[in-house]
Amino acid sequence: MRDADSAKGPPVSEQQPLAFEFDRVTVVRAGRRVLDEVTASIPAAGITVVSGPSGAGKTTLLRLCNRLEIPDAGTVRHRGQLLDELDPLALRRRVGMVFQRPTPFPGTVAGNLAVARRQAGAAEMGAALDLLALDPGWLGQEAHLVRRGTAAHVHSPHADHRAGDPAARRAHLRAG
Repeated sequence: MRDADSAKGPPVSEQQPLAFEFDRVTVVRAGRRVLDEVTASIPAAGITVVSGPSGAGKTTLLRLCNRLEIPDAGTVRHRGQLLDELDPLALRRRVGMVFQRPTPFPGTVAGNLAVARRQAGAAEMGAALDLLALDPGWLGQEAHLVRRGTAAHVHSPHADHRAGDPAARRAHLRAG
């Protein structure tokens, strides 16, 4: 992982407010330093990409953001406040994670969609599946029976933003 200090340009903190700050963070697992005194900042706005080879600590860094992981040394701040001073449940309500392999909750596809939008009825849920080129008849099926590639669509956080936009739907279908 690259340090924020090695990036070109002014420090992120001078550019915009920060969502997360990592100050000399170290995480040790089974005697191996997964993160070794990492100092970095994640801006509050925009898109941040964390990239690197397998085992470089990308997932560990992200798990630190919502306290699924606790650093062995150093500090992590969210919007200026130390994470260990925040209630983990309140933090996790504000900081979500999207995993590479979606894992549906137990229950039906409709039940999984209701987690994100409790007030949605069958018509709205069916329209969301239709928007993703999925059969609305799947609403009653057990979510774990849905094909793995399809599960990523079922968990799409942007489905409601694509409503009524055929070009976005076609782009989504090409990408998926």
